[in-house]
Amino acid sequence: MNTPHPYDLVIGLDRSDKKADLHLITTATGQRRSQTIDTAPEALWEWLLQLRQEQPQARVGLCLEQPAVHLIAFLESYEWIMLYPINPITLQKFREAFVTSRAKDALYLAELLLTHHDQLQPWAPEDSATRAVQQLVFHRRAVVDERTALTNRLIALLKQYFPQALVLCGEDLWRPLATRFLLKWSSLQAVQKAKPATLKQFYYLNGSRSAKRLEQRLALVEKAVPVTDETALIEALRSGRLRGAGLDVFAKEPLSPESPLWSMPNVLITPHVSAVSPAYWRRETDLIVENLRRYIEGRELLNVVRKDRGY
Repeated sequence: MNTPHPYDLVIGLDRSDKKADLHLITTATGQRRSQTIDTAPEALWEWLLQLRQEQPQARVGLCLEQPAVHLIAFLESYEWIMLYPINPITLQKFREAFVTSRAKDALYLAELLLTHHDQLQPWAPEDSATRAVQQLVFHRRAVVDERTALTNRLIALLKQYFPQALVLCGEDLWRPLATRFLLKWSSLQAVQKAKPATLKQFYYLNGSRSAKRLEQRLALVEKAVPVTDETALIEALRSGRLRGAGLDVFAKEPLSPESPLWSMPNVLITPHVSAVSPAYWRRETDLIVENLRRYIEGRELLNVVRKDRGY
């Protein structure tokens, strides 16, 4: 004897940035229908209102893929809907039993809830205070991740043309001292033009007052040499002492339109794009997908940034 399904209607919801694909299955009859709606709160509200008017007494189960923090927070206020957030790996394995494409994920989310509802864990709403804290943690993590990404890009750039800045600015390039330093002196040539008294005053006003550290920084500024000397490079290329050069970074960027490097036949200029190839984005996408899979499964990630090593 078949056990009645706990829901009158099961829904699979597959959300992207601008739209949500829906697949609805009436459990008693097996009737199915699909539709696409906008993901704006107003559009979701309109769809839910219409759904409730069409089926005022229906018990509804809705299955969606995690992460969906904001969408769950929106939907959990509807007491007549039971939410089932699904781990992406669970959906992937279920879908791959039938197809290899990601197409029609809404259909497979609905099928998963229809056939395996007794093995899935329904969403347990948190109280308002807990949700508020979760939202704050979510946003803080996003801000920290963005700051880390920008800092890593800046470190990589400075290593190419101004590595001394990694000592002169301190270890944390996101701190006010570092950002103010780089806005004031964006190259070794610029900081070497500053008087020692000016540098001392800068560090003092920005809270770096260790006499020993200040002496080390002033000594570094005095003795440092640039990674490249563009004037000497141009002369070597013109004279033939250097037959050619591929240049990805310059002492001052963007490279001035008046620079003779632009018109030299033995110079190849690739402004920070030398790593790009026809396979670049495919490799990047494969790496992101693999790391997402590892993160969800709790395994070690690939190409992790090592802050202690600077890359």
